[in-house]
Amino acid sequence: MKKVSLAAGVPVFWAVLLFPAGCGVLSDGLKPAPKAEVPPGSREGYLKAGPVTGVEHGPAQRSLLKEYVDTKARLKELADKIGKLQEKLKATEAALEECRKEKAQEKAGRIAAEAEREKALQELRDKDIQLLNLALEKTKVEQELVNLKIQALSGGGGERKPADFGSALGGGPR
Repeated sequence: MKKVSLAAGVPVFWAVLLFPAGCGVLSDGLKPAPKAEVPPGSREGYLKAGPVTGVEHGPAQRSLLKEYVDTKARLKELADKIGKLQEKLKATEAALEECRKEKAQEKAGRIAAEAEREKALQELRDKDIQLLNLALEKTKVEQELVNLKIQALSGGGGERKPADFGSALGGGPR
């Protein structure tokens, strides 16, 4: 182990004691110079003092202050009214959109009903055509039957009276 002599420790002791005193001397030179006092009547004085409620206002200033307060209140009322109108607008737009959806559904329903109606009308026309074709076919068959009866009567021998033709056709004497 090393022995430290007392003489070596003395300069360290003095350095530790004098260091804070030296810093204090140096710091005094680094401090900013005190500012000049601002007179209270200047603009900077009013700004530095902040809002002062004890200021006496003249009639023009009171009138301006009243107008300012009234304008601020009116502005708040208008902002509230705008908010309410915007809510009402949103509700109206939602109702309009709902009406549009209902209208689109109704239109789709009408289109579907019209398509069904057209389909039913087409089926009815087809049935009418079939009925007319069958009636035409029946008429052709009846015409052929009449022609066969006429041939049978005319080829069967002797002369016949016109009344006999009526009975051959299914009709009696007239």
